[in-house]
Amino acid sequence: MKLGTPAWIAIAVLAATVNAAASTQDVGSLEKVARNVYGTPPQASRAPQHSGDSVAFQELLETLEDSGALVRFIDGSQLTIGAKSKIQVDQFVFD
Repeated sequence: MKLGTPAWIAIAVLAATVNAAASTQDVGSLEKVARNVYGTPPQASRAPQHSGDSVAFQELLETLEDSGALVRFIDGSQLTIGAKSKIQVDQFVFD
Protein backbone atom coordinates (compact mmCIF):
# COMPACT_ATOMS: atom_id res chain seq x y z
CA MET A 1 0.00 0.00 0.00
CA LYS A 2 1.35 3.41 -0.99
CA LEU A 3 0.60 6.44 1.20
CA GLY A 4 0.04 9.85 -0.35
CA THR A 5 1.40 13.16 0.95
CA PRO A 6 -1.61 13.94 3.21
CA ALA A 7 -1.20 10.58 4.94
CA TRP A 8 2.50 11.20 5.62
CA ILE A 9 1.72 14.66 6.99
CA ALA A 10 -0.91 13.18 9.31
CA ILE A 11 1.57 10.55 10.53
CA ALA A 12 4.24 13.20 11.17
CA VAL A 13 1.81 15.40 13.12
CA LEU A 14 0.67 12.44 15.21
CA ALA A 15 4.27 11.45 15.97
CA ALA A 16 5.14 15.01 17.01
CA THR A 17 2.09 15.15 19.28
CA VAL A 18 2.99 11.86 20.96
CA ASN A 19 6.60 13.00 21.49
CA ALA A 20 5.47 16.32 22.98
CA ALA A 21 3.11 14.54 25.36
CA ALA A 22 5.86 12.16 26.45
CA SER A 23 8.30 15.00 27.12
CA THR A 24 5.86 16.70 29.52
CA GLN A 25 4.99 13.54 31.42
CA ASP A 26 4.52 14.13 35.15
CA VAL A 27 7.07 12.14 37.14
CA GLY A 28 6.26 13.45 40.60
CA SER A 29 5.03 16.34 42.67
CA LEU A 30 6.30 18.89 45.16
CA GLU A 31 5.42 17.62 48.60
CA LYS A 32 6.94 20.57 50.49
CA VAL A 33 8.03 24.02 49.35
CA ALA A 34 9.84 26.53 51.55
CA ARG A 35 10.02 30.14 50.37
CA ASN A 36 11.11 30.71 46.75
CA VAL A 37 11.03 27.66 44.48
CA TYR A 38 10.64 27.91 40.68
CA GLY A 39 9.98 25.37 37.98
CA THR A 40 10.54 25.53 34.24
CA PRO A 41 8.84 22.62 32.48
CA PRO A 42 9.75 21.81 28.87
CA GLN A 43 8.23 24.27 26.40
CA ALA A 44 7.00 26.52 29.25
CA SER A 45 8.05 29.60 31.20
CA ARG A 46 9.61 29.75 34.65
CA ALA A 47 6.92 29.93 37.34
CA PRO A 48 6.72 29.90 41.16
CA GLN A 49 6.03 26.45 42.57
CA HIS A 50 3.82 25.45 45.51
CA SER A 51 3.17 22.31 47.52
CA GLY A 52 1.13 19.89 45.42
CA ASP A 53 2.38 21.17 42.05
CA SER A 54 3.41 18.46 39.60
CA VAL A 55 6.98 17.92 38.39
CA ALA A 56 7.42 17.09 34.70
CA PHE A 57 10.13 15.07 33.00
CA GLN A 58 12.84 17.49 31.81
CA GLU A 59 11.67 20.21 34.23
CA LEU A 60 14.25 22.55 35.77
CA LEU A 61 13.65 23.17 39.49
CA GLU A 62 15.37 26.12 41.17
CA THR A 63 15.57 27.23 44.78
CA LEU A 64 16.72 30.64 45.94
CA GLU A 65 18.52 31.66 49.14
CA ASP A 66 16.94 30.25 52.32
CA SER A 67 14.57 28.12 50.19
CA GLY A 68 14.06 24.40 49.65
CA ALA A 69 11.74 21.72 48.36
CA LEU A 70 10.87 18.07 48.74
CA VAL A 71 9.96 16.21 45.54
CA ARG A 72 8.13 12.87 45.72
CA PHE A 73 8.42 10.84 42.53
CA ILE A 74 5.74 8.47 41.25
CA ASP A 75 7.75 5.44 42.43
CA GLY A 76 7.70 6.78 46.01
CA SER A 77 11.32 7.97 46.07
CA GLN A 78 12.09 11.45 47.34
CA LEU A 79 14.53 14.22 46.50
CA THR A 80 15.33 17.02 48.95
CA ILE A 81 16.52 20.20 47.25
CA GLY A 82 18.47 22.68 49.37
CA ALA A 83 18.90 26.43 49.04
CA LYS A 84 20.50 27.99 45.96
CA SER A 85 20.11 24.83 43.84
CA LYS A 86 19.24 24.00 40.26
CA ILE A 87 18.05 20.48 39.46
CA GLN A 88 16.91 19.23 36.07
CA VAL A 89 14.82 16.07 36.05
CA ASP A 90 16.47 14.69 32.94
CA GLN A 91 16.48 11.02 33.77
CA PHE A 92 13.83 8.96 35.49
CA VAL A 93 14.08 5.18 35.73
CA PHE A 94 11.07 3.41 37.12
CA ASP A 95 10.94 -0.39 37.42
